[in-house]
Amino acid sequence: MLGKKRTAMAHLCQPGHSGSRVMRDEGLIFTILKCLCLGEARQLWKVQRLFFNVLDAKVIPLLALYARDWGIVADYMDCQTETVFDCRLRYEYNLDHIFVEAILHGDFEGLKLLATRNYRFGSIKRDPRLCALAKKALKKGRVDKLSLLRAVGYDFSEELSECKARSDLSEHLLREGSITVEFFSSRHSFSFTMLDFVTTEYAELCVAELCRHRESLYKVPFVMSAFVHAGAATSCFLRAQTCGYLFLLALAAESFNFVYVLVKQAIDLPSIFKRYDLQLNQMACKAVAERPAVLDLLHFCGFRLSCSKEVQQQLDGPLLECILREDFAPVEQMCSLGFSMLGLVERHKERISSFIQAGLEDASNAACQQRRSDASCDAGSAYAVHKLAAIDRRALEPHLRSSLFLDYAATLMARRSFAQMRKIVEVHPRAFRAYFLLNRRPLEAMLLDAFRLRHVTLILDLASLSFPMGQFFERHQADIDKALHSSWLATKSWTELGLLSCEVSQWSFPSFFDRTREQTDTAVVSIIRDGYWFDLHSLAKLSFDFERFFERRFAEVSALVLRFVTMPNPHFVLLRELSALRFSWARFMEEHRASIVLSKDSEYLQFLTTLGSFDVGAQVYKVVEQTCKLYHSMAHNMFHLSGCPGDGSSLPRQVAMSGSDVDAGSPAAVQVNADSGAANASDVPGDSHSASPLPASVSAQPVLPFSTAVSSAMQVRRRVGGSDSRSSPTR
Repeated sequence: MLGKKRTAMAHLCQPGHSGSRVMRDEGLIFTILKCLCLGEARQLWKVQRLFFNVLDAKVIPLLALYARDWGIVADYMDCQTETVFDCRLRYEYNLDHIFVEAILHGDFEGLKLLATRNYRFGSIKRDPRLCALAKKALKKGRVDKLSLLRAVGYDFSEELSECKARSDLSEHLLREGSITVEFFSSRHSFSFTMLDFVTTEYAELCVAELCRHRESLYKVPFVMSAFVHAGAATSCFLRAQTCGYLFLLALAAESFNFVYVLVKQAIDLPSIFKRYDLQLNQMACKAVAERPAVLDLLHFCGFRLSCSKEVQQQLDGPLLECILREDFAPVEQMCSLGFSMLGLVERHKERISSFIQAGLEDASNAACQQRRSDASCDAGSAYAVHKLAAIDRRALEPHLRSSLFLDYAATLMARRSFAQMRKIVEVHPRAFRAYFLLNRRPLEAMLLDAFRLRHVTLILDLASLSFPMGQFFERHQADIDKALHSSWLATKSWTELGLLSCEVSQWSFPSFFDRTREQTDTAVVSIIRDGYWFDLHSLAKLSFDFERFFERRFAEVSALVLRFVTMPNPHFVLLRELSALRFSWARFMEEHRASIVLSKDSEYLQFLTTLGSFDVGAQVYKVVEQTCKLYHSMAHNMFHLSGCPGDGSSLPRQVAMSGSDVDAGSPAAVQVNADSGAANASDVPGDSHSASPLPASVSAQPVLPFSTAVSSAMQVRRRVGGSDSRSSPTR
């Protein structure tokens, strides 16, 4: 049987089959797989794990290499020394194989990946595929391919000798070549044979000669582009052992085009960064105040500042001045290059601490529309602390642990200025962490009192300040559970409970219900016994698991449900709410079928037990409809009473108007209904009588005393809502 199902699934998953598109739907997959028995599902799970192991260990790494997806290849190369959960080593790449694949496809990203792994270029001497590539390039005169092989250190002298011996060398490589570059006041001509051009460092030496003279530095980009157009690989120029200082020249010229041409196909940039580290760091320090475009170019190339204390301290002066005058563009650029803002703050703690404190006070005072009037706090300090936090949030942490800020936090807490404190939390989410640790005991005592007194606002305010609520709940779990049961749930404070569930993420009501299962189950049984269907609905919003509750207390709940079903006027709203909470009607019918047959409303019970959603306030069923009719009848009787002369009624004159002028939604009708204890008929959704006018001949109908009308209304209401008035759906 399992073989047939696998065959069917394989047929559906074929690329040409129309079901391959449908198989993406999880619902269809679930429909197919749920037909399996438990043993077959376990076998399928083993097959799935085997597939995953094979894919992870062999298939995906190889496919990523064939597709030259170097991001995936880099991930697997980083995990070569790490172990997975079953202690298997991940796939180990052959770096020589990656080198050959990258050369064959001219993929510089793969070569850059090898350079970051300290791959030794030129270590391959005789690879069949590279030999074939070199011979083909020599026969067809492919200058670009031969220049790339020379740039990566591959020696193709043996292939060249074989081609010369067989006279297979391309005529293009035996010709004379020349390049002429004209400037306004001079002309540079370069003559060479194409074979020397691809086998020697002729182009690099010519560019190096131009770089020796300061007056000819501006010519270097144009001459280099001419050599590249002739077929020279760009990676030949940007090598540490030849003319890597071209990178410094391009940065000094602030030419993005020049830098882009050099970096695009540069293979070994890390070695250039290492060789010219001193010059690049000095250039970055001087560019802070004078040439910020250089910092953007360094970031584009991937350069990182040295972590040495000497280099970092050289930048303290200019960056500190930028911070104090709120010029954060250079600060942001230097941080992107690896400058440590935390080190700057620690080295100049006193000067920056007062600046940050002024900014935090300005940000918090903005919450209550109060601005500082003293000259020490400028208008931009609030912006400054927000910008500092956006650049590196850790730079604010030394000040947040200082006594200056802790005293300010204590002042705000004493005044209960939670709005101002939340403004500071917007700057740094853990701004009051040190203050909370220092004052843990009094704050937790205050929180416990808030739970006992149902002061949910205070609880939410402290939670919004990132108070460690999780640790507080762990330390005082028993007291909090007791307070919630004895105070919150006992008084049915559903609004407060809902706020606690939504706003305090560390609190878990499912865990609370599991810890207090006996008490909670007893309370839920009491709610069902009293017929409070809305309390069940509110409890479901707190993630109470009614399905398991019905399994645990099925005997008690079914007895109560049987009473509501078989009573003279069944409590249909409560029964429908139980259906929405997935009460097991099938099991109930099996155990109480004989008693249910005697029920008067078997047709409605059939509708009641169907599963579906239950929208509180949108569907109120026949019970509410009958109540609305009752209220209309009471209003009609009172209007009729006011129209009879000599009855001693003191109702206002506007109530006794004609039926065309008074309807159920008029102010007079609302006033009379409110006096009689009934709700306005126009507020009841789905009522077909809410907009109908009163009869025109009201005064001609017999009069019913008000006390008799109210007494009859209460009797009808009891018949509609059941024997217990508390279980009425209009509660």
